[in-house]
Amino acid sequence: MNITSTHQALMIAELRQQIFFYLSSRNKSLLACALVCHQWQDDALDYLWKRITSMEFSRALGPIRKRTPDDPNDQMTVFEETLGLDAWRRFERLYSHRVRHLDLAELRLNQYYCILTTMASTRPPSSSRIFPNLREMSVHGSGLLLPTSGFETKVVQFMHERIESFSLYGNGKETLELGFPSMFTIKAIGDYMPRLTTLVIDLYYCAFDHRFTDAMAICCSRLPPLVDLDLGPVVNEPDSYAVVIESAACNCPCLEAVVVGGIGFFPSSAIPVPMPSLKKLEVDESVAIHTLRLLQQYPMPSLQELDLTSLMERASLAEYQNLAMHIVTSFPQLTTLNFNISLSAHIVPCRGDEVNPFTDEDMGFLGRCLPALEILGFDFCCAQDVKRPTLQGLSNLAEHALKLQSLNLVILPTHPAASNTNSDQGLAMLTSGSLSSMNRFRCLERLGLGDSHLHPKWTIVVLEVLGYMLPLGCDLRIPALDYDLGGPDIIQSNKEWEKVISGLRNRDPSRNWVQFKELWRATGLEKILAMYLTTALQNLQITTELVK
Repeated sequence: MNITSTHQALMIAELRQQIFFYLSSRNKSLLACALVCHQWQDDALDYLWKRITSMEFSRALGPIRKRTPDDPNDQMTVFEETLGLDAWRRFERLYSHRVRHLDLAELRLNQYYCILTTMASTRPPSSSRIFPNLREMSVHGSGLLLPTSGFETKVVQFMHERIESFSLYGNGKETLELGFPSMFTIKAIGDYMPRLTTLVIDLYYCAFDHRFTDAMAICCSRLPPLVDLDLGPVVNEPDSYAVVIESAACNCPCLEAVVVGGIGFFPSSAIPVPMPSLKKLEVDESVAIHTLRLLQQYPMPSLQELDLTSLMERASLAEYQNLAMHIVTSFPQLTTLNFNISLSAHIVPCRGDEVNPFTDEDMGFLGRCLPALEILGFDFCCAQDVKRPTLQGLSNLAEHALKLQSLNLVILPTHPAASNTNSDQGLAMLTSGSLSSMNRFRCLERLGLGDSHLHPKWTIVVLEVLGYMLPLGCDLRIPALDYDLGGPDIIQSNKEWEKVISGLRNRDPSRNWVQFKELWRATGLEKILAMYLTTALQNLQITTELVK
């Protein structure tokens, strides 16, 4: 291909855009492309300016320098010249309209405070928006919320009504006091960006008073289009998140996902407030009884994903059981359930009974109540003497959870016929017909058994049972195998699990063929393949006749 034809081919808009797409993460290459010719300039600049990840974009307004070059402790930067009308007009003509995502990562006010101040004071009245086509905005960094930072007036200048996603991230070094002026920023989110559909406020364990959550509640009341709400953990006021959730439930009818960093207290209410469109709820570091109140007070008929983690407090077993029972019986449409509870020494047995948070029968009950489950995770970080589901529990679950694709659970890899893991009764399970009485998983793709300790006397039984229950290609994972820590018992258990995993990878081909045919018929693929084979044979026959 000669030079002329190559040049003409590269003038095709679709081809240029494909090239720039693959260069989208390489700013220097895009800048070089923008300087090739006028035909390339617009497309290359669109990709180069589509996402801004630092305050370096301010150089497009004018050259910048350090305020005091001779002082290494002064990191502040300033514009070399006062920004005039011509600088702003050039910026708007060439760059500002191309920006779709503003990501001010590691925004350091000790470096860019003067730059932001100059931009706010020199921007002409005709420029109502610095980036008129901006749709996503996120701000990261330190010092953002300090009472004297002036953060409000500096960052609010980028906000406008067309933005659909806003994220604010801080760090745990900021200890904020009562009455800090950054409440203006939280309220400004609702005032300046009323079309937000995604809001993330994650200040990483900053210490707040109740005014922060009050301001968040006011903000949510001004965002009726809100779809995703993510509230990170706070140190001393997790109780007030109840106010934010109430405001979102009452004022955000389109809300589909809520992530809350913690609920330490949730007041009861006589009047439930439904959240009809909510599909995902994630709560970290919450208390069982108050999480139950949350689920009872806000009915969620469309909930599909529920993730409850780190319920760490001294509570009775009954409270955990009530929470689990409410989840299982109230949300039959769940497709994802992660229920991670830290029991350890904090659990208080009921009436002096033996601690037994989840039994084999409960596994079957869960499968019957949640037939749509595709992902299930139960992680009980508890003492070794706490009973857990056995291999029979997996069979009970497989009987009803026909759509289950991923399962994470800590089990006792034995069978109820044995009284403890050291029993010699394990091999007795492998009598004629013992496996055929167990149920198989149909769609399971991943099985994680956590810190399930396997005794050597049960290795053969576990291998035979899992080889019968698990479909072809199912990935068995034991996280403990990834670590070299632990005593002799754990090391021995890891070796036994390695034998099981190796044995599953080399299962009997005849048994694999039987499972393959059962899965084939269950998924209805037999008819589809027959149709394609018939079509292929017809085409082959036609081709043969044409050749003849």
